[in-house]
Amino acid sequence: MQPWQDKSLEETREKFREFSKNELAGDWQQRDADREFSAERWQKCCDMGVLGMSVPKKFGGSEMPYGHAVAAIEGMCLECEDSGFFFAMSSQMSGIQAALLSTASEELQEMYLPKLISGEHRACLGFSEETAGSDIYSIETFAEKTDGGYIINGSKSFQTNSLDSTTCLLFAKTANNRSPFDFTGFMVDLDSEGVSHAEPYNKATLRTCSMGRLTFENVFVPDSHIIGGVGGGLNVIKYSIGWERIMLMGICIGPMGRVLEQTVEWAKDREQFGKPIGKYQGISSKIAEMVMRHRMA
Repeated sequence: MQPWQDKSLEETREKFREFSKNELAGDWQQRDADREFSAERWQKCCDMGVLGMSVPKKFGGSEMPYGHAVAAIEGMCLECEDSGFFFAMSSQMSGIQAALLSTASEELQEMYLPKLISGEHRACLGFSEETAGSDIYSIETFAEKTDGGYIINGSKSFQTNSLDSTTCLLFAKTANNRSPFDFTGFMVDLDSEGVSHAEPYNKATLRTCSMGRLTFENVFVPDSHIIGGVGGGLNVIKYSIGWERIMLMGICIGPMGRVLEQTVEWAKDREQFGKPIGKYQGISSKIAEMVMRHRMA
């Protein structure tokens, strides 16, 4: 806690740390080895109001600043070491929910936000492809206009938590002019006809959060599911990825704090040459540097 910060941030952090200690911590190593996403823990977080923290009250949220949502993630990460789980949660809260709040029609917001924060829906971000990431102009997924909507064909890769999601914020080309206005965002339900999942990627870490591939073959999406307007995809991406990068700080700062606490305790308990190793300048100076980096973060 820094002197200039809102004191309620610390209250939020401690509240969700206690919740995590009692409800989320434990057996993460086995779930990580099994690549198992915990739907049970996700629902507990929904019931606790985590996913609705920064969502307006009219959609069932608590309408708190994003800083409190980051503090909640940070607090939960202090007790629960399942970073993959919190990575998936942060991705939905910022990458999808923030984009809906910033750019979607009220109809689309009412359709998805209450279900996302209650746990009825889980969402993934359909942006990257095998040959397209930072180079957005290389996206090949295309949405062709038809009566009442669009027909989408293409595939997406490296989708965070896609195997355990029910809906997707998908970006596709709606024109081929190599223009910033070629791209459009769509909310696509993953039980739609023509949507299929491929085997997940075999990752080295964050394994409780699946990262998979999605294929769309002649998938019809109604006009009402366009987010940000036709050709407004880049604006949606700005909010989606921008807020996501901020929210993901919680799953970095939380583990930093946890490791720092563990290090301090070890330095107090571990003795060499008749005294705790924390009494030696070589150790205490390293801990001081850790504290400084954590507080700066």
